[in-house]
Amino acid sequence: MTTIEWARNADGSRGRSWNPATGCSPISKGCQHCYAQRMARRLAGRVGYPEYPDHFQVTLHPERLDEPLRWRKPQRVFVCSMGDLFHPDIDIEPEFVSDVLSICTKAHWHTFILLTKRPDRMLVALKEFYSEVRYLNSLKADWVAPNIWSGVTVESQLTADVRIPILLQIPAAVRWVSYEPALESVDFTTIRDTAWRDNQEWQPGQPMGTMNALNSLDWIIAGGETGPGARPADVSWFRDVRDQCQEAGVPFFYKGAGTATVHKKHFTYRLIGGQKYEQWPEVRNG
Repeated sequence: MTTIEWARNADGSRGRSWNPATGCSPISKGCQHCYAQRMARRLAGRVGYPEYPDHFQVTLHPERLDEPLRWRKPQRVFVCSMGDLFHPDIDIEPEFVSDVLSICTKAHWHTFILLTKRPDRMLVALKEFYSEVRYLNSLKADWVAPNIWSGVTVESQLTADVRIPILLQIPAAVRWVSYEPALESVDFTTIRDTAWRDNQEWQPGQPMGTMNALNSLDWIIAGGETGPGARPADVSWFRDVRDQCQEAGVPFFYKGAGTATVHKKHFTYRLIGGQKYEQWPEVRNG
């Protein structure tokens, strides 16, 4: 089970985390106080984690691959909550990512939620995976598994500007963004969609690649940093993103402003303007 709020099941019960791979390495400022690294240190030398100080090195756990097949109740499953499935060190076993994705399609009664800070690697992996699956099963050229959601983490305008356009090129039933830990304000309406989905119409006189990327996203989760050393956020950042999502019709999930924020009640009660925002996406294709 997992206590992560946005991984709750549709009936309100706790979802699952599934870690066929663990470990990671820093890639941007959002990694500075990584909760997974702290947890891995507590588990060093136990339950499959290497001994300290190598507790957070990338480690594959092939014995865990078939776990979702044994969970009969449909679950929302956060994949690799203790690492990044698309970390380059996972290439030590070239077929491993494909094996993980294959389990996701076999366990079709679950919803698998992918999250990475390396969307370029996710793009390559999912394109290759779907190309093979479509060929072997004589599926349509645009078929994607409706139960696999692909997301990226952003913490700043720069990371949003770089990662989201790549996300929008990834074949997925749901494309989502985790704006957490929020380290500065982000205007999602200024990010350009260079992917151009099939269901969007080009308007005469509109240059290619200028479509607002927010209109192509299916879900945004937002929250401040929590835990030791947490950096403060401003509630106005989340209010702005809520307004952007409402204008674009994008589901918005607010986790709170974080433990370092002076507006403590906004973290405790996870409210913006006295209202809770816990919305989930709808699957558009599959």
